[in-house]
Amino acid sequence: MGAAKSDFDSTLVVLFFVSHRAGLQMLYCVINHNSLPRLVNISTMLRSAVRWLALLPMELFGIWVIWKLRGTLAVRSRLTRVFLAGAFYYTTLVTFWPLRERQTYLPLFPVMAIAIVPCILCFAAFVSKRLPRAAG
Repeated sequence: MGAAKSDFDSTLVVLFFVSHRAGLQMLYCVINHNSLPRLVNISTMLRSAVRWLALLPMELFGIWVIWKLRGTLAVRSRLTRVFLAGAFYYTTLVTFWPLRERQTYLPLFPVMAIAIVPCILCFAAFVSKRLPRAAG
């Protein structure tokens, strides 16, 4: 439902600009202005795709860790979606976007916290069960 609504909203925005005869200006402002033709060509895109694929095993490892948690299926699937959103954002950003500033990482921090904290808590619970209890 959420993705369909987002696609519908994006379509409405594009139709608004096209209906006001500003489609080409919107295309320039949103797409062309943000692309860097002198930095992006077929060889850099292929290298970026190879780097993106090289980072994929780390994302798959993160999914494996999430599915090893003891939560319900609904919780694990939600956490997986949040984790994948952040992981794909990060890997796509560092592999395909040639110019990065600190603010480009801002959307990653909340997603990273939401995905990593349950894993840390699960690891802490695992370690606390394995440590010998101190005599009190």
